[in-house]
Amino acid sequence: MPHSLSTLSLDDGISICERVIAVAKSKGLKIVCVVVDVGGWEICTMRMDGCKFTSISIAQSKAFTSCGHHNNTNKLGTPDNRSIENSNGGRFTVVEGGRVVRLG
Repeated sequence: MPHSLSTLSLDDGISICERVIAVAKSKGLKIVCVVVDVGGWEICTMRMDGCKFTSISIAQSKAFTSCGHHNNTNKLGTPDNRSIENSNGGRFTVVEGGRVVRLG
C-alpha cells in the first residue's frame, strides 16, 4: 500500500508565519519564520523589520533540521549531535527555535 505524506500549503505557511510573528511581536522579539514542506524545502519565509540578516539562514537551518529529524531543535542538542552541525552543507543546527508542525 503506498504511503502518503500530507504537506502544508502556501496558505498554511503564511498563516503559521503570521501567528508566529504575532507572538514574537507581543514578546518584543524580532525574528524570521520559515515553514518547510515534508522534504525540508521552503514554503514560506517572513522576516520582521529590524531583524538581523544572519537570522534568515539560521531560521532556514532550524526548519530544515526539525523537519529532517521530526523533532524540535532544542531536543537535538546532545553532545553527539553537536559534532555533526557541519553536516548537510552546514544546514543541521541544534539551536533552539525549530519546531515540528503536524497536520491533523
